[in-house]
Amino acid sequence: MEITRRSALRLSSTALSLGVAGCTASSPPESDASTTTPAESYQTLAGKPFTELRVEPTPADSPFQHSVKFLAQPTSDHPARIRISIRNASDTTQTIQTNHWKLPFPSPLAESRPDTGLVISQDGDPSLTDGCWRDHAKTYPMVDTRTLAVGDTLTKQYGVANWVKNDTCWPTGDYSFTQGYTVNPETDEYSYGWGFTLVLGQ
Repeated sequence: MEITRRSALRLSSTALSLGVAGCTASSPPESDASTTTPAESYQTLAGKPFTELRVEPTPADSPFQHSVKFLAQPTSDHPARIRISIRNASDTTQTIQTNHWKLPFPSPLAESRPDTGLVISQDGDPSLTDGCWRDHAKTYPMVDTRTLAVGDTLTKQYGVANWVKNDTCWPTGDYSFTQGYTVNPETDEYSYGWGFTLVLGQ
């Protein structure tokens, strides 16, 4: 199945107020402290055409830690390459689920504008046509569920290609990939979104 627009599941995190005890017996308790959300991380990339990688922080309530690493710029021998990982960072076994196959990141398409996008290739390397790596945005409508023991990591290397609808090869822009996840769907279900942005420069 090919998708034509980004589908994102984003979950806002709510700040939690913590009571702070007064310094004397007559001082009333105060509630002015709150948690803060980690900032998005930025990485400048060497070479071209990709110039920057921006990574969203994993929501604080998730027992998993998500990460992405840029491995290689595209060449005539291979497309751009990234590696995406999910690690169980908690102290108990945890289950993670997505509504498409397969983990760790089944959402293939990011658009910077209509009919202009990048594709994470789900089935090995895409095809090289007229010197340009291109692929269809394929999704598989089946649930994927994995159970990870403490410290276990689920990781996969992906090729990154031009969407077949692109008019040009590697069009400049910001391309944000987003994926929704559900934790422990059979018990204390919790859902959130995570993603990252690849920037194509001049």
